Amino acid sequence: MIFSFSNFIKTASINAVFLFSGHALAIPNSYENIKNKAAELLAQKKKDQALRLIISYSRTDRSKNYKKETGELLYLAAQTFLSKEAQEEYESSLNATLDNEKNAQKSVERCLNLEPQNLDCQIQKARLAYRSKNDRVFKATIATIRDLLANSFYEPLFGLFLEKKDADFKNRQIFSGQNESLPENMFGFVLLELDRCFAVKNFSRAKDILISLEKSFSDWPDLLYYKHRLNAESEEDPAKISSELLAAYASKCKSITKSASRKYRYDFELCIRGVKS
Repeated sequence: MIFSFSNFIKTASINAVFLFSGHALAIPNSYENIKNKAAELLAQKKKDQALRLIISYSRTDRSKNYKKETGELLYLAAQTFLSKEAQEEYESSLNATLDNEKNAQKSVERCLNLEPQNLDCQIQKARLAYRSKNDRVFKATIATIRDLLANSFYEPLFGLFLEKKDADFKNRQIFSGQNESLPENMFGFVLLELDRCFAVKNFSRAKDILISLEKSFSDWPDLLYYKHRLNAESEEDPAKISSELLAAYASKCKSITKSASRKYRYDFELCIRGVKS
């Protein structure tokens, strides 16, 4: 998801100055007031106050009619870069992820030194920790991400990353749809459901999910890996086809574009499935 801070702060105006006095955090009484006040605080580089304001509002009764909007607002506020330097470090880390994880790590750490509460940099840190199998850093970073996204639509997604190794994960249906167009914000949930289906050997449902993913995300390289895995584990097709798919997957990952790499940045295992044990 790409966020335009300039569009967000257009909502802030003189009418956005509401119930703040001194350092006390007071909650405006409507979603529109919250949105305006959060934009004002971000423009003043008071990100911590903006996030606390939105989270506090999300816990009130009056937020119930705006649950989805409030969650999106929190996500966008947490994602906002307050400095050009931090955003440049994030971009550098993203671009180096598949080619030079050491440089990617250095860049994301510089980003977080500048802006510890930046959601995208925290997610990138978690992604790199996952790829390098640094379980301690991964778990700690996921906890930070969940705090940033408290009460939002996205918080459970990152909780599920931690539950993948639990026995109970196999019993959870994370996504119930199939053979339909998928919005971008559902990609992570659908991917987790696909992994769950393989874990319980529900190959019929895994096949349906792959059809949905191919309709909506045809340029995702790891479609080829999962097709290979479906062939190999379900034994529906010859081994030769499975081997050819795996070779095609490796080839596609070698030539992956920067735009595709960025698009699927929330797939922590992008292009390393079947490569790293």
